[in-house]
Amino acid sequence: MEHTIHIYTDGSKTEQGVGSGIAIYVNNKITHQIKHKINNRCSNNQAEQTAILKALHALETIKLDNNTPRSVKVFTDRKIIIFCLKNSKNRKHLIEEIRRKTNDSEK
Repeated sequence: MEHTIHIYTDGSKTEQGVGSGIAIYVNNKITHQIKHKINNRCSNNQAEQTAILKALHALETIKLDNNTPRSVKVFTDRKIIIFCLKNSKNRKHLIEEIRRKTNDSEK
């Protein structure tokens, strides 16, 4: 049996502040709900990037049998972040961290 992991991320900036949220589902059951308050100087995109990075870190805490195959999908509503991740010329800190984290998990 393969474990299917779906991660939903969201970042937002309002008058009340900047934050990010994460929901992680394993085999269609929610296992993690995480919220982070972020520095008010951060943008919406930085909040979303932070959510993705925090979600990738949270994956390390999910206990699954190491011999069981798994697939992981991250869902974001920001096309710009996907574009940034695909653009190898984009060397912004959070984008680089997300790339590094996804490359580490593929090993």
